[in-house]
Amino acid sequence: PGDALAAAQVQRWLSVAAGELPLALHGTLVTVFGAPFDHEQAIARAHALFAVMESHLDQRQYLVEERLTLADIAGYSYIAHAPEGGVA
Repeated sequence: PGDALAAAQVQRWLSVAAGELPLALHGTLVTVFGAPFDHEQAIARAHALFAVMESHLDQRQYLVEERLTLADIAGYSYIAHAPEGGVA
């Protein structure tokens, strides 16, 4: 049961990394590539998503269980480049 729960949690964060996270970081596309997105809206969306992630990580070091999983790695490149789009 614990493994199934962990797998479901990993899948949840993989879905965020594949869907919400790229959308939230359109600010980088605006500043780096001149994409025609609303930069302020993109920054607000990123801050909202990061607030959820930070709240989740307040009680733990990793997104799922007490170990590094694909869930943590999947969002890395988006999060690492967020400052390029004006998101701290």
